[in-house]
Amino acid sequence: KAAAASDEGRPVAWVMNSSVVDGLLEPMGIASVFTENYATAAAANQGGLAMIETAEKEGYPDNICSYARTGIGHAILRNQCGFVNPEWPRGGMPDPDLLVGSSANCEPRYKWYQQIRRYHNVPFFCAETSMARIYAGVDPKEVEPYVVKAIAAEVRRGKDFFEKHTGRKLDMDRLMESVKQGERTCDWWWKCTELCKHVPCPMPVEDFIASVPLAIMY
Repeated sequence: KAAAASDEGRPVAWVMNSSVVDGLLEPMGIASVFTENYATAAAANQGGLAMIETAEKEGYPDNICSYARTGIGHAILRNQCGFVNPEWPRGGMPDPDLLVGSSANCEPRYKWYQQIRRYHNVPFFCAETSMARIYAGVDPKEVEPYVVKAIAAEVRRGKDFFEKHTGRKLDMDRLMESVKQGERTCDWWWKCTELCKHVPCPMPVEDFIASVPLAIMY
């Protein structure tokens, strides 16, 4: 879909999972490619190794995650050959007009998209994300108001960033429908995970992971 959007002249964003502001993209008519998802697809199609090795040859160490090395390797190969090779897994990722990253979850994500900008010189937005709610000994009720306030500020900052660099305005009706779909997805996923309470448990970890796309179907 992102490749088709690019052919139509619509902007394309490369996006990290858990980027806080990625829900704004579709309501603004910006196509998205989740680079971590692409790395998984590349591995499944036996094409990720070439990208990983390309990144390592450029000096990126093998102790950073293969998600990052695949994305960086893709950008390096695109830079070297001058085009996105349709023979790459899933036809490759279309060139980004924006990079939408996040400080959440793991350390390489702080620098990963900064490195991508060596090969795709496009605007980069990094969402600052609070992880305070998951720290041991922290009362979620105590920190929740601060977390919500911080995330709301990041969403507003992201909206301004996207409008500035694409000239597109946020469609509030499309945004609200996207939010509702997200809530429905979370609700179904929660119902699936509740199965884990039963003894014996009918839901092994493989089914738990698979329940994410299952939930999205609903």
